[in-house]
Formats: sequence, structure tokens, C-alpha cells
Amino acid sequence: FGFAIPDPAHTGKNFAVTPPIILNFSLPFHAEERVANPQVSSSIASGEKVTLEHVLVTQSETVLTMRDENPNGTADLGGELGSISGTLTIGTTKVSLDQVALGAGVVGSKQSLGGPQETIKIYLSTRLLDQHGAWVLKLPLQTPITEGQGVHPKSIGTLVFHFMVP
Repeated sequence: FGFAIPDPAHTGKNFAVTPPIILNFSLPFHAEERVANPQVSSSIASGEKVTLEHVLVTQSETVLTMRDENPNGTADLGGELGSISGTLTIGTTKVSLDQVALGAGVVGSKQSLGGPQETIKIYLSTRLLDQHGAWVLKLPLQTPITEGQGVHPKSIGTLVFHFMVP
């Protein structure tokens, strides 16, 4: 392609640029990790919105970073996830997110509490590095239970995230 550019000496003249124009660049690639920043949100009936912000897939784990926004109250995504029993579907592969798949990671999920916002990281110990393309994450939510309550949790909806991992 060709185009004209202004004279860098500010003479008011333009200079024609003629083919070929060669651009040298590189794309960052790390063979042992895949990173996605989907920034996709899912809402539930209470008006709560949860955003899947970041996905990191390595040889040994997959880390899902989510942000809970509940402007009318205190966010409690960690409590609402409770005992995770969701699924992660990648193409035709379906991973059940039970305690075995999650390992100890979900028990020790890192939370940053801040009033109506909360950030939570879920660590999956399942090897998913070779899985890429379209992913679907489904996480059922339940009412949180504080210790000492004799009330059983009830379903408050399901978070569903559709995203791509390169």
C-alpha cells in the first residue's frame, strides 16, 4: 500500500510512501500458559452481577478470577458459591467442578472484600493447558450459611460465562 506523510521538518509538503512497507513485530506467546481476559458478566435474579475478569491456564492449574458487584449490599460471592458443583465445558470436554477437581484451592479461595465488591479466585487443579477455544463456565449459587444456623442453603441462581481461551 502507499500513502503520503507530512514532512517531519514542517515545510507543509507531503512525501509519498511507496510499497513495499514491511512491519516487523512479534506476538507474546508463552508455551506453558494461556491467558484470557474475557470481561464477561453474568447476573442473577437478585440483581447481583459477577464478572469473569481473568483466566490463567498453566501446566498445573487453572485460575479463574471473578469480581462480584452488589451495589445495594455487601458482596458475598465466596459464601454464595459454597460447595462448588458447577461445570466447565470446553468444546466436547466437560469438567465437573466438584471438590476433587478443585482440590484444596476452592477452600482457600482468596477474597478481597470491599463493601459492595468482592474479588475471588478459584483454583482448578485439573490439567487444561491443551484445551483452548470456546469455554462455558456454569456455577450454581446458594444462600450463604453462617456458622450456627440450622437453615439449609437454597438456590439463588446460576452464573453462566461464555468466553474464549486462546
